Amino acid sequence: MFDFGAEIKAKVFVGDEERTGKKASDNILAPLPNLRAQGFYAITPKWAVSGAFGWLSAKYEDYDGSFTYVHARTMYRFTEHFGMGIGYQYVDVDLTVDRSNGEAGFDIQFQGPTAFLSYSL
Repeated sequence: MFDFGAEIKAKVFVGDEERTGKKASDNILAPLPNLRAQGFYAITPKWAVSGAFGWLSAKYEDYDGSFTYVHARTMYRFTEHFGMGIGYQYVDVDLTVDRSNGEAGFDIQFQGPTAFLSYSL
């Protein structure tokens, strides 16, 4: 499930007067499933690479959405249990809700580098 809320308020200033405009808000709770594939390969006992990919597009009643996820990483294990790594990720989430009082939705996209520490038993 994906839960998202938004609120918009407007104020207008004319000289010394302040006027409050309309206020609108909406909450979206929508089923947005996804399928993922993931792989890990140990190049050496100390170095490894991994990747993940996820995507799904679905339409259910008034909801229409899609989800895309790509993540590539490399990790160096500096002890038997601890490691650190870097990677790059891309995420894109689109959701539209078509209601009788209008259409609402959002499009979120973010991408960029990541850094992480890891621990394994």
